[in-house]
Amino acid sequence: MIKINVIGRLPGGVTKTLASRSVASAVLAAGVKEKAEINLIFVDQKKIRELNRFWRKKDKATDVLSFQEPKIPCPKDKVLLGEVFVSPAFIKETVKKEGGKFVEEVVRAIIHGVLHILGYNHSKTSERKLMFSIQESAFKMSLIKI
Repeated sequence: MIKINVIGRLPGGVTKTLASRSVASAVLAAGVKEKAEINLIFVDQKKIRELNRFWRKKDKATDVLSFQEPKIPCPKDKVLLGEVFVSPAFIKETVKKEGGKFVEEVVRAIIHGVLHILGYNHSKTSERKLMFSIQESAFKMSLIKI
């Protein structure tokens, strides 16, 4: 079981249910079975740029940043896996330039961030193939209407 804390203003078209389902789909697709907690935080471009500059030394905005927490015990024997920061405004600009559907790209960003928290990376070709395969599986799961 996973507890998902959705923090910040949800972007248009993205419900709390869809945001939570996106996180849960990533966790399920990655095979995590422990009780855990993830904070999903929606921020503006200024805030994500500040975070990117401070933590990654990159002075630019981005779509998503993830911060894996050490295994911090949370209430009720859960483990805080980390925090995912998403910038809907950055995603909206990217969609205008490159095409795509805004809500789908927000979902992909959420899933991508969660997978980083779970230890997935895409710096090597083999890692990239695995991560993006899991990401697309999670993406398909997250958009299934129940």
